[in-house]
Amino acid sequence: ARQLPLESGTLETSPIEGELQFGAGDRIAVGWLSVPSLRARGPDGAVGELAGLEVTANVRSDPAGVPLGEWRVAVERMAFEVPAEAKAFALAALEVSGSSELRDGAIDVAADYRLGSVTAEGETYGPFDLRLAARRLAADALALIQAAGQEAAAAGATPEERSEALGIALLANADTLLAKDPSFAVEHLTLELPAGRVAASLELRAVGLRVAELRDPAAALQRVEGKAALRLPAAVLDALLRQQGRQQLAALAEQQAEAEQPSAEEVEKL
Repeated sequence: ARQLPLESGTLETSPIEGELQFGAGDRIAVGWLSVPSLRARGPDGAVGELAGLEVTANVRSDPAGVPLGEWRVAVERMAFEVPAEAKAFALAALEVSGSSELRDGAIDVAADYRLGSVTAEGETYGPFDLRLAARRLAADALALIQAAGQEAAAAGATPEERSEALGIALLANADTLLAKDPSFAVEHLTLELPAGRVAASLELRAVGLRVAELRDPAAALQRVEGKAALRLPAAVLDALLRQQGRQQLAALAEQQAEAEQPSAEEVEKL
C-alpha cells in the first residue's frame, strides 16, 4: 500500500491495475480499472474507506457521434465513520451499469443501479435494485442534439449557455425524436425495508405524438400509453395514510382559523 499526504489528512491506496482510454479515435471510454482498496483519514479521526472498486467500459461513438456500448462501476464496500460523533455510514455491493445500442435507426438505452445494503443511523436497508430504460429514440435526432452541445462547449459556452443550446436543439428536433414512438420506463424498482419489500414499475410510451399536440394536454394524453404497478408493505402504507391524514387535518384547521379571523372593516367597527 502507498500513503500520500493530503492537505488535511492522509490517503492510503493499494496498487491500481488496468488501463482506461478516453477519446482515442472513436473510443469514448474503453478498458478496465481495479482499485482493491482506498482509505482516507482526516485530522479529526474521520475515516473513509473504499474496497473492491472495478470499472469496465467499452463505449464508442458511431459515425454520427452517438455513444454506443456498455459500462459498469462496482464497489464491494464503501464506508465513512466519524468516531468523535459516533456516526457511521456504509454501503455494500454497489453496482451501476449502463448500455446503449442501435436498432433500426433508433437508440435503446438502459441503466441499472444495484445495492446490497446501506447502513445509517443504526438501521440497515436493502437490497435495492432499479432499472431505467428509454427505447426507440431516433438516432439522427440524438446526433443533432449532441452536436449542438458539443459546438457550444467548443465555443467556450458556460454550463448555463450549453444547457440552453441543448434545450433549443431538443425543441428543434423533438418531432424527429418522437417519430419512432419512444418509451421511457422504470422497468423495475425493489427495495427491502425493515417493514417489508417495496416494488414498483412504470412505463410511458408516445404513440404518434407530435410537439404541436402538447399545447392541448387532453389531446396529448390520447397519444400516450402507460402502465404502472406499486406494492407497499402494510406498515409503510399505513404510515403514509396517517401522514396524509395529518396534513389534511392541519390544512383544514388553518383554513378554519383564517375564516374565523375578522376582516379589517369588522375590526374598525369594533
